[in-house]
Amino acid sequence: MANDRTMPVISLYFAEIYNIEETIKRLMPQKLCDQYTFRTEKAIKKLNFLEVK
Repeated sequence: MANDRTMPVISLYFAEIYNIEETIKRLMPQKLCDQYTFRTEKAIKKLNFLEVK
C-alpha cells in the first residue's frame, strides 16, 4: 500500500530521479509487506478485476 512515506519515493522514481536500485533501497527500511509490481504491458494484461472492497 502506498502511503505518505512511499509516495515521494515512487514519484521520484517515475520522474527518473531515482533508478530502480535506489528506489528499492529507500523503500526497504519502511518494512512494507506484500508489495507487488507489474512493470510490463504483458504483466498488466494478466490482471483480472475481481471486486471492490
